[in-house]
Amino acid sequence: MPIRRLSDAKSDLFLCAAQIAGSNTDPEEQEDDLMYVVNQCCAASRFDRAVEVLESIADESVRAEALAAVDSFSLDDRRMLEHQKFELTPEAYKRWNTDYPIKSFKISLKPTELERLVALTQSFSTPENRIVSLIKAGSLLCRYGNRDKGISILHSALPVLDSVQNLPYCEELGQALLDAGDTATGVAVLGRALVRSIDSCSYVTPKLNWNYEVLHTIIDAGAYDMALEVGSEHGDSTTVQSEIAISLANKGRCREALERLLTCAEGGQKYIALEDVSVACAEQGEDSVAQVALSMLYQIVFADSTSSPLVSHRYYQVLDVVGAYAAAGFVEKALEIASLIPNTNHYYYWSLLEIAARVDENGKHDSALVLLKDISAATASIADSVKRNEIIRSLAYRYLSWNEIPLVRQMISSMLDEYDRSEILRELAFRYVRFDSCQQALAIAQEMNDADDQIDLKMSIADSCFAIGRMAFALGIVDEIGDSVSISHPYVYSGGEYDAMTAISIYARGGEMEKAARLAKQWERTAFEPVALIKMAEGYIGIGEPRSALPLLSAARKACRNLRLEPNTQPPVETWQKIAKLYARAGAFTEALQTVREMNISPRYAFETLADLALAFTKTGRELNSAEKTELQQIISQYCK
Repeated sequence: MPIRRLSDAKSDLFLCAAQIAGSNTDPEEQEDDLMYVVNQCCAASRFDRAVEVLESIADESVRAEALAAVDSFSLDDRRMLEHQKFELTPEAYKRWNTDYPIKSFKISLKPTELERLVALTQSFSTPENRIVSLIKAGSLLCRYGNRDKGISILHSALPVLDSVQNLPYCEELGQALLDAGDTATGVAVLGRALVRSIDSCSYVTPKLNWNYEVLHTIIDAGAYDMALEVGSEHGDSTTVQSEIAISLANKGRCREALERLLTCAEGGQKYIALEDVSVACAEQGEDSVAQVALSMLYQIVFADSTSSPLVSHRYYQVLDVVGAYAAAGFVEKALEIASLIPNTNHYYYWSLLEIAARVDENGKHDSALVLLKDISAATASIADSVKRNEIIRSLAYRYLSWNEIPLVRQMISSMLDEYDRSEILRELAFRYVRFDSCQQALAIAQEMNDADDQIDLKMSIADSCFAIGRMAFALGIVDEIGDSVSISHPYVYSGGEYDAMTAISIYARGGEMEKAARLAKQWERTAFEPVALIKMAEGYIGIGEPRSALPLLSAARKACRNLRLEPNTQPPVETWQKIAKLYARAGAFTEALQTVREMNISPRYAFETLADLALAFTKTGRELNSAEKTELQQIISQYCK
């Protein structure tokens, strides 16, 4: 039995999801599925349920991997959401964040759960599984519970390393110790990992490249002597010296960094180090040190160039050199080096673009703009039309990132490729939306040459305008084009359906239910009928009328059933899942569970939907009622065969 029977599975959504996930006979799928359930438990602050699921997993390899996944999935979600706010003006972001708030994710560990977590680490017999559990348990305790106890658990993993052949475990333990603040032990473990990786590698030269990340971590922690000892022993001290130089420069020790580079041999990472050190030193006002580093970099690149122009295989390296000079503030020298490439060669313009970008980063926007204008005027001399269009496209994106809209328009008029032109127009339109200039965005859409592309962009603009609070404007766009989206063959997708669904969604979210219903009616008895009904239901829930959404969700379920009766059609799994989740949002958990049962497809989709419903149900703060428990029992009987 992959997972033991959970006694409360018939009365708890999380445990029911785990029971179904555990019934999967594919080890890899089962592992992924149980990891998902465990993380949803944590997201709902139900670490007690997460531990219970972990304790129930019979296969200790699966149990170890599921434990390792705890508190790992939410970071990317947070980063993605945080990134969104930088794409909007402060006013637009404030409105956007009202509907899409950034959620924090934090596990709350109670004393009893801490004890169960520690006890769980004793349930593994193989060294690999044991060390995984110790690393995760120790890390969780350091982060959310008792730091001293966490470090103690991490230390208890040290003797296990002798029995573990898998190098990543050694690296993970070292990193966990560093994260916990035990730098000395962490560095020692990482040094051990580095030596192990080098000893096990027979075909990579230099061998340090085989585990570059570990070397970098050791150096970043300040363990220079250890890094040098390993580097010297394995014949790649140049790479180590170069990495140490970068670390020193970033810490403000510029002259020490330069001394390292002056004494180490060529090769390894020295080329990259010279660039990084020169920029870091210039930023800290150490111009003389930066100039020496740049001169050394210049000599490396031009060492085999006996005449001008440069040999062709060196062109790409010039981008690094001119970028470093410009970033360090030596723009004239950067331009002088760039001029060694013929102005008929596209690499000349790439180097100028690199210089302009660095100049702008240094706060000299006007100077960078002058340089870009010079590039724009000279692109006609590029003989290769494809390369010329690449430069023009890059100029357009650069102008767009600087909000130099008239210059973006100028580049668009010069573009030779229709696809590139359309993409820039789309980007320009959304840039206008982000700055609440929705009318200008709509005018941009009119410039699309393809009629379908124009409708698609207008609908996207409407959706984006709605998201930042421009409801009336968005509804106006949909009024104009909502009826023009084409209806294809009932069961064949053509593209216009997606614009129609967006139109229905905007009408529904804007409270224009009659218009939404009129447009949705056109899609009856087609593959998109359930989607249209779902969009309307979402609208009712969004405007605070969840009871009005229930008949629409029932109709969507019926439409899905009807689709199953048609030849060669099957409603997408995502449609069933969406219906179930909307029932949950409307507070109708019995109907949500009925939908999971009615899906009657792979248990993998059933468990995932249940885990998501469990997360939503936790927010209600109540227990399952008798009807809901009955549905849950039937779901277990159906999917756990």
